[in-house]
Amino acid sequence: MVAGEDCGDSRAESRRRQIIDAAIRCFRRNGFHATSMASLAKEAGMSVGHIYHYFENKEAIIAGFIEDDLEEFRDAMRRLQDSDGTFVDAMVDQADHGFDDMCDPDYAALFIEVTAEAARNPRVAALVQDSDAAMRKTLAETIASDCGCTAESDREELMGRVEVVAAIYEGLALRAIRNPSINRDAVLKAMRLAIARLLSP
Repeated sequence: MVAGEDCGDSRAESRRRQIIDAAIRCFRRNGFHATSMASLAKEAGMSVGHIYHYFENKEAIIAGFIEDDLEEFRDAMRRLQDSDGTFVDAMVDQADHGFDDMCDPDYAALFIEVTAEAARNPRVAALVQDSDAAMRKTLAETIASDCGCTAESDREELMGRVEVVAAIYEGLALRAIRNPSINRDAVLKAMRLAIARLLSP
């Protein structure tokens, strides 16, 4: 019985992933509003009714994407924590991973599309803001010691640093679209310098 349940869960997760991946392609190509459930169903290779079995609407699919994005962020934080040396050293050393993720043209386009939808749709805004708050909390807890911001009186300074780190990485998505010929090596050198100084005590 348990094995059957596991198989069912795996199948459901596979279908869910199939729909989210299809939605990502559609949203990226056509935008959120221009993507109909019919066009999404065609992209996913399943019926509209089948999609509704997993997601009640397009906003629920965006919620799935945001949840996946948050989990990927947490995985990245765990990898950095498992590295030798301080967490900040690991952030500096592995800045290329974040750069490549945020500057990927497909991801950048989707990131901006979801952010734009959050600016006009309160329900999507709530999803994005909740995810962002979780990311900021995780990052703040992880860098506090390295930054020398462990006291409650240091909280505002710590969160200010977190905001600037977020701005650096999220800004890369915009830069990747506005300047497709961005110089990776030069920007990475500047990023590493900025992160090291920003997160020093």
